[in-house]
Amino acid sequence: MFAEFASATLKQVADWFVWLASTLGKFNANELRRADHEVHDIADGRYDGRIQKFQQGVSR
Repeated sequence: MFAEFASATLKQVADWFVWLASTLGKFNANELRRADHEVHDIADGRYDGRIQKFQQGVSR
C-alpha cells in the first residue's frame, strides 16, 4: 500500500514539475512533451537504467 502511495505521489510531483516548466519556461509543444515524458520516466523508475548505461559508456 505504501509503494502505491509513493508511486502516486511521485507522479503528482512529476505533473507539478511539468506544469511549472510550462508556466515559467518558453517551451514549444515538442519540448514540453519531451519534458513530460522524461519527468514521468523518472517518476516511474525507468530512467535509472539509462543513467547507468550512460555512466558505463563514459567510464570505458
